[in-house]
Amino acid sequence: MSNWFENNQTKSVLTYTLVVIGATWAASYFLIDESKVNLYKAQVTNEKAVNRQFEAKISVLESKILDLSNENKQLKLWLSDDSASFPSLVAKIKKLEKKANKAKQVEINKESTVESTKKEVRPYSYSEDFVMGQSFTDPLTNATIGVSQIASDYTADIYLFLPGTDSIEKTNVKPGSSWIFDFEQKKYKLTLNRVEWIGNSLKATVVEM
Repeated sequence: MSNWFENNQTKSVLTYTLVVIGATWAASYFLIDESKVNLYKAQVTNEKAVNRQFEAKISVLESKILDLSNENKQLKLWLSDDSASFPSLVAKIKKLEKKANKAKQVEINKESTVESTKKEVRPYSYSEDFVMGQSFTDPLTNATIGVSQIASDYTADIYLFLPGTDSIEKTNVKPGSSWIFDFEQKKYKLTLNRVEWIGNSLKATVVEM
């Protein structure tokens, strides 16, 4: 055997070299693969540890949120029960505003009713301006004043017609002169309110008494 190595030194060296290279490669391959495996294992273990930490933190946060929610409910309950608390005051203010609005509406309705009643029972009144040559005639009672002359002393000669009576001629009638008459079981007053000589204008009024 030794003779073969001696006779084939080159082959022996080559064979030995190849054997060493193969052994080295095999050892390196397995060592590298094992290192990768160990690295992967370490990463997985680390990720699991991180996940466990996150899960623990989430659990703590959920517990705190639940506690805060319970405290908030309790605080709202206390504030609602406390007459001096803001929520309680807001509720009272809303109730008072509703009552005030209702009272205001009732008052408006009352005023409207009173105003309607006043309008309904308001005494009859009618007035009109006219000039000499025209006549004043009340559209309800037909009481009439006709003017024939206006004097410089602010008096007038008139023809007066009142319901239920004959026409009457009156002279030197002054502003403010009035006549009372009956019409449909009510009393009315006809008044000569104004006499103006310069403009030959007059004003008369009929009012229910």
